[in-house]
Amino acid sequence: MKNLQMYKRFSVPTELSGSISDIVDVSMLPKALARAVQEQWQMVPVSAHSRFASLTRSRLAAASCDPADIVGWMLKHPDCNWGVETGRASNLAILEVNHENGQESLCSLCGDRWEIWTDTLKFQDASATSFLFRYPTRRLRFLSSQFEGLRVHAGNLVLLPPSWFAAGSPLGYSDLNASVLGCPEWLLRPEESEGNSAKVIPFPEPRED
Repeated sequence: MKNLQMYKRFSVPTELSGSISDIVDVSMLPKALARAVQEQWQMVPVSAHSRFASLTRSRLAAASCDPADIVGWMLKHPDCNWGVETGRASNLAILEVNHENGQESLCSLCGDRWEIWTDTLKFQDASATSFLFRYPTRRLRFLSSQFEGLRVHAGNLVLLPPSWFAAGSPLGYSDLNASVLGCPEWLLRPEESEGNSAKVIPFPEPRED
């Protein structure tokens, strides 16, 4: 397995008005963070390196998609993890699939259809794979306890690569050049008009005695 903590550096200078320097050197960022800058995701540095810690309590700043903020946080907190605000804030929904008990649930949820949507940007560690999708205009489906091992993130703070943990493997993208696709239909609620359509209940015809 690759060491997911090894990231190549590359230069993507970004112009910012009103800053001390006219150019923010994004080449200092790992590729995973540079992708977040490109997507304009609302990112936040967090101090937690445990899967069980509260990300909200561990955040070190207010969320931002400004490259200057992200570069500054990396320099100020070189050992921090990175969270993203899912939902409308970042136009991002994440489906997390637990490797141990989520495979069967996922198969049931997607109707055993594996075309296209699996090509979306995704990241993983030893315990789970997370699929990233554009936040939809329709409401997302509620996943009941029937779908064990699956979780949809759409409005909460979620750790993204290059985050790492004190115990366990770090988070890493499968293919950092993959596109973030739209949500598959099976992850959305049925059209509200379908659920609210009136049903006609026929009354029995009166019998003639």
